[in-house]
Amino acid sequence: MPLVKDKVKVIICGNKEITEKCLNFMKKRKDTEVVLWVRDSTTMQVKQLIQRNNPDFIFSIQHEYLIPKDVLEIPTSGCINLHFGLLPEYGGCYPIAHSILNNEDYGGFTLHEMNEEFDKGPVIHKQRIYIKDLVAVEAYNKIVKEAFRYFTHIYPYLISNTYSIITPDPKAITRYYKKNSINFKEDSCITSDMSESDIMITFRAFTFPKYQRPKLKIGKEEMTVHNIVKINTKYEEDFLRNITVPSLYDTYLFENIEGKTFLAWIR
Repeated sequence: MPLVKDKVKVIICGNKEITEKCLNFMKKRKDTEVVLWVRDSTTMQVKQLIQRNNPDFIFSIQHEYLIPKDVLEIPTSGCINLHFGLLPEYGGCYPIAHSILNNEDYGGFTLHEMNEEFDKGPVIHKQRIYIKDLVAVEAYNKIVKEAFRYFTHIYPYLISNTYSIITPDPKAITRYYKKNSINFKEDSCITSDMSESDIMITFRAFTFPKYQRPKLKIGKEEMTVHNIVKINTKYEEDFLRNITVPSLYDTYLFENIEGKTFLAWIR
């Protein structure tokens, strides 16, 4: 394992679960001094704090704000970003939701050096994670677990600058999703004129209880969906209604444009 002679001074940016996990990991290390935790955007005041602390590294851990070029130039050894999407295919906002909406079997995370553009810069590591049939919060939790495990492994190599860069695939599709790429109010609605595939994909992509749940829209009525299943027989319907559905939920039976029947857990 590479050795670091003195403590490296580190600034960490982000305010998500994975940010705090990485922060706590760094704080426990004898070779690291966390001099600043930036939770929000890089204001002029924050920039001055960064300059004053003279860091060796900035680590952006699922940080949602663009770090300006003049701030990226402050650290003496580099700036590293951990992004919860596979780059360059899923740059920008909501990479997990977009991966599900595009019916991908895999999501994942990318660790890369930073430049002045969002989610650009030489890639250090890219890891695919199987998310087929998972709802968004399940995919997120799975990615958090694997990303943190990898970060704790690679960290000594990052701070000693003994890591390698992956050769980019010239055939890879580059996508960047802006903040308005998803309209959460409209795109999260499930309606009876959707196909079975679209119903299940919408349910999966927008099931993240801390932030949102999908809606079932029938006419002018909208109902929050907690679960949804396709019903094949009357026996399945009776079983699900009477045994499987928790008592705090109501159920709603509807038929889609393909003539398939679905039972939704609603509240």
